Amino acid sequence: MRDRFLALCAAAILMPRLAFAAASSPSHFPAASKTPPASSSDQELTAPAPPPSPAQSLSLSDCLRLALRFSPQRIIGILQAEKAQKALKEWTAKRLPHLWAYAANQQSNDASIQNVATNYDFIHLQQDINPFDALWKTGTQRRKELDAAVAGRIASKLDVELLVKTLYFSILQSSDSIAMMNRVEKQLYRLQLSVLPRYTVGRAPPFDLLNVRTQLSDLKLNRDLTRAGMRGARELLALIVGKAGGDEILLGPIKSLPAVPPDEDVLKNPSLESLRAQVRAATWALRAQRAEWLPQMSVGLDYGYGGIEPWRYKNFMQAFAPSWGRGGQVDLNITQQLFNWGEINARIAQRQKDLAIAQMNYKTQYQSLRQAYVSARIRAAAHRSDDERRRHLFSVARLAADTSIDRYQREATTILEAAGAVSFWMQTLITERTDYYSYLTDVATIERLIGQDVVDYGAAR
Repeated sequence: MRDRFLALCAAAILMPRLAFAAASSPSHFPAASKTPPASSSDQELTAPAPPPSPAQSLSLSDCLRLALRFSPQRIIGILQAEKAQKALKEWTAKRLPHLWAYAANQQSNDASIQNVATNYDFIHLQQDINPFDALWKTGTQRRKELDAAVAGRIASKLDVELLVKTLYFSILQSSDSIAMMNRVEKQLYRLQLSVLPRYTVGRAPPFDLLNVRTQLSDLKLNRDLTRAGMRGARELLALIVGKAGGDEILLGPIKSLPAVPPDEDVLKNPSLESLRAQVRAATWALRAQRAEWLPQMSVGLDYGYGGIEPWRYKNFMQAFAPSWGRGGQVDLNITQQLFNWGEINARIAQRQKDLAIAQMNYKTQYQSLRQAYVSARIRAAAHRSDDERRRHLFSVARLAADTSIDRYQREATTILEAAGAVSFWMQTLITERTDYYSYLTDVATIERLIGQDVVDYGAAR
């Protein structure tokens, strides 16, 4: 009688839970052998507050196109290239002939110089004529700096594209993982409903209930943390593509996995090209500094009017016009530094160190990019292989979870087997999604390292 009374009490307590589980559990499960679709929908999550404006569906190509317009990193690369172009224009203007206008009026009432006023106005044209001096060599340096800035602009474009792809894949992975957790959570609640009646009447130890509730708590924590990371990534991606916030975008799925780009060296990487141009610029900067020891030569041409005005005359034009004449002169200037307390040599030593630093920066960057490239290709192969293996485990993992729960309900197995089977099922689902999007990220990284956009990700709206 006591056992029947406790059983009735447990049934009365669990009736609302059973009714909720019956209403929320699906009538059938999707085929376990099929790959879960890569979806960015949050329909299985708790419904958020209505967004202030309708969300816009964006494909990966849409995000890339918008990011190249609004990303600050991309704009900085463009501005740096334009700045280098203006520096080259400044040097081009310096080596062209320059024209000055001079005017002077000198007056005196000193009797010793006969109370005269000397006036002259002329135009001075000057041109540097030594093609081996520092000014001319600096021009080549500016050209190499422009080459480095242009390569840096291309590198910034690829950096923005890699960031957008990484965020895009991360958001889809988080969304899919949350959907998988929701599926597994239903099975854990089903297992908990099997534990509670037995625990209530004393036929199951407290460990059984503790095990299931601990797994539910861990799952909810992982889901909340995954949701937080997804919201942060959505917010950043929205800002990069020029939107006000993450609630304004919906991302389209990736329809298929692309192939790995062909094996190439990283020498075409624009970051390396920028560093090579910086080495060439540092080389010409050193040559320009050494050219300071060479003579500085320039030629000048003066042409204008000049004359003497008697101070005592009140009528300026009558006194000024007769004595006013015009003429010109040509002068050649040669300047040679002989001694400067080691100032030029100190600047030359600095440029030598700059060149050595630029060369070491290039070597360091090449080593880093080469190591990253080799690692990315190996990671891509590993993620692709594991993704295929996990897909083959879907049906087995799902069957093991369902069977173990049924066996526990019939008291044919322990809670460790039942809860462990559900945990393995979730791990298989989550790991497959991780492999799927990690592979896409690896492919995007390889693109960035070889400096080429050669992959079609099959993105759809």
